Amino acid sequence: MKRPETLYVLHRKALEAIVTEDTRRDALAATMAALPDRFADRPCLVHTPQDGYVAGPGWPVQDFEGLDAFVRGAMTGDIVNQQSHSVPDRLRARGVRACWAMPVWETGGTVIGAVVSVAGDDRAPTAEDLEHGRLLSVLIATVLDLWPTATPLRIGERRLRSLSEHMPGVVYEFRMQSDGRFGFDYMSQGLRDLIGLDAETACRNVQAVLDLVHPDDRDRLWASTERACATLQPWRCTYRALVGGQVKWIRDHSVPHREPDGSVLWSGILVDISQEKAMEQEIARAKDAAEAATRAKANFLATASHDLRQPIQALRLMTSALPVYLEGLADDRRVEATRIVDNMERSLDSLSRLLNAVLDLSKLDAGAMRPEIKDFEARNLLFRSCDEFRALADRKNLALIDVETSLMLRSDPVLLKRMLDNLLSNAVRYTASGRVLVGCRRHGTRAAIEVWDSGPGIPPERLGDVFREFVQVDGNAQADER
Repeated sequence: MKRPETLYVLHRKALEAIVTEDTRRDALAATMAALPDRFADRPCLVHTPQDGYVAGPGWPVQDFEGLDAFVRGAMTGDIVNQQSHSVPDRLRARGVRACWAMPVWETGGTVIGAVVSVAGDDRAPTAEDLEHGRLLSVLIATVLDLWPTATPLRIGERRLRSLSEHMPGVVYEFRMQSDGRFGFDYMSQGLRDLIGLDAETACRNVQAVLDLVHPDDRDRLWASTERACATLQPWRCTYRALVGGQVKWIRDHSVPHREPDGSVLWSGILVDISQEKAMEQEIARAKDAAEAATRAKANFLATASHDLRQPIQALRLMTSALPVYLEGLADDRRVEATRIVDNMERSLDSLSRLLNAVLDLSKLDAGAMRPEIKDFEARNLLFRSCDEFRALADRKNLALIDVETSLMLRSDPVLLKRMLDNLLSNAVRYTASGRVLVGCRRHGTRAAIEVWDSGPGIPPERLGDVFREFVQVDGNAQADER
């Protein structure tokens, strides 16, 4: 590890200790415990008048008994060296043959403590030994200088920790080092409820967490993580975990950022969404069942269209034969009978158009009808539609006008005509007097077919109701036209 990276990591650990530990002595001990592996062969001790002795990992304070005079020498501002003949017996029993002490200076230039290092051979400190001692001295000075002013930070840290322990889900910090190593810096205690592991195990052994990810999701999860690590964009991933033989769905959301030492730190939250997934699957099953029922209905109507049209065709034949039998009736009765037959024919026309529309929709739903796109003249479409409704418009004394146009259209002429017929039918039916006008207007490369009438119209607040099934906005149609 390069020295600038070492300083950054150790200073970060020292600052974390200042914020998270309850006492200054605990903060000093946490800082000592964070020393990298290259300090392992140089056991260290810290002494301050207020905190007494604090030993590095694996070295009980009792082993350093007998160094008081030695440490007091360093407190005067000098580097003090003791070699084999003066090393205390407890240290000699552990193989120590030399030790030296260096002062810890505060910002104002006052000695506030001392650091002690030991070695297994009888020698004076080397330049590297002194560098390690000065590095540790700087860290200890950082803790001692900042501790008095960090009380609000410690209070805020405790509040955040308490919040993270009681909020739904799991709060974590995950670090990916520049050399490829990775692991959790922090994990809230909710992890046990989520995947059955305690937070300490997860921080100590990240593989124990990764082993619980469903095998089918591991590659996708890792690829997603690497992309976010490269882009430093907010990251979200949903994956499965195998917990006690059962599958749990987890939503993982975090924000990565790059630290000065080159590592990427992720701050995120894990949430159990198993119930949400189960509900989604239930909704999907219900949706599939509903769509299957709709398809079955559409298939039935599409298949039975011939059978459904036969009764109407039979009625048409019978009503077309009725005028022959009306000729022998008296004039007044023949007029009334003729009016009834005309109404019957109009009703059959309406019923036929309605049935055709329903069957066409069913065919579209079932995939049995596909639009056939072709080029055709707009004027022929307008003329044929208006011609079908001209008789009804004449009976109501309405002027039905199709505006002359030379535009060419590209669409399915059959389906487009049925849509136009529906608009014309409503316009003629609900217009009591005046006129109905049909035209085609160019809009760039597109064309709009418009139907205008002098009928009652639709109030603006009810325009949305037009697209609702089985809703009639205005009931002003004449009784004999319904």
